[in-house]
Amino acid sequence: MKSRRKVNVMTYLDYDHDENYNYNLNGKGTVINNIAYSDISEKNKLDLYLPTKKSETYPLVIYIHGGGFVKGDKTHHLSGILHVLERGYAVAAINYRTGEDAPYPALLEDCCDAIRFLKKNSESYKLNPDQFVLWGDTHGGYLASRIAIEGPKGILDELESEYPEVDLNVRGVISFYGPMDLYDFHIFKNFEFDLKTFQMEEPELLEFLRGLNPIKNIDGSECPFYLLHGKLDFFIPHKYTQQFADTLTEYGVDHVLDFVEDGIHAIDFYVAEKYNEPIMQFIDRVIK
Repeated sequence: MKSRRKVNVMTYLDYDHDENYNYNLNGKGTVINNIAYSDISEKNKLDLYLPTKKSETYPLVIYIHGGGFVKGDKTHHLSGILHVLERGYAVAAINYRTGEDAPYPALLEDCCDAIRFLKKNSESYKLNPDQFVLWGDTHGGYLASRIAIEGPKGILDELESEYPEVDLNVRGVISFYGPMDLYDFHIFKNFEFDLKTFQMEEPELLEFLRGLNPIKNIDGSECPFYLLHGKLDFFIPHKYTQQFADTLTEYGVDHVLDFVEDGIHAIDFYVAEKYNEPIMQFIDRVIK
């Protein structure tokens, strides 16, 4: 396991946005908004940010937003992620059906299809399909991690897909405070979102959630992970990230465990350079 170390780097650009979440890219990139990757739902759209740096193809960071399985949007919380544009990497931010739109596994199917769409159309957008990295927060971190763990093993092949011939292999994952054990998390929070997302009630729901923990499928063949969690996160306990890291250690999987002692449950806290730059370096390492 690699631990985070202090870094001294140039001052970051401020990728701020207006009230409509139109980001100021500071001349470092351009954006193509609302690319439809499926016609199942109006939610099946993504924004693609391409770097200004010239290259034959670009590595791609795919952002999967969080929001308690029932809300969230592709335009939110991109300020820290857009720093990869300065390194010559592209960013895709995807929307997908949440629990308010369709029951599970719709959100997982949509995320998988967005990745497959980008791989299938990589030549059109000058992307390198062998250099994809996933980045998710909260339930987006759960989804990103699950896709990276289970996708290459064929476990997700049973999901409906418009592009079943395209693989789900990625080079790395950044996960912010993912609730990996949904069974335990349901007991901890007893959230109403479970009823919306899974449309089940106990005890059927509890038994179903037991089978949705991707940590149980880790076998040592996984890509590298960067796991970040605030120690003061009382919404999603950091024990889930610790359990995740412990299993990765057990199977010898390359990973970084980054606990922030005064970190709370708010992604904007991690826009700060001292937390963001080690993640940028992690992406550099797994891509190159």
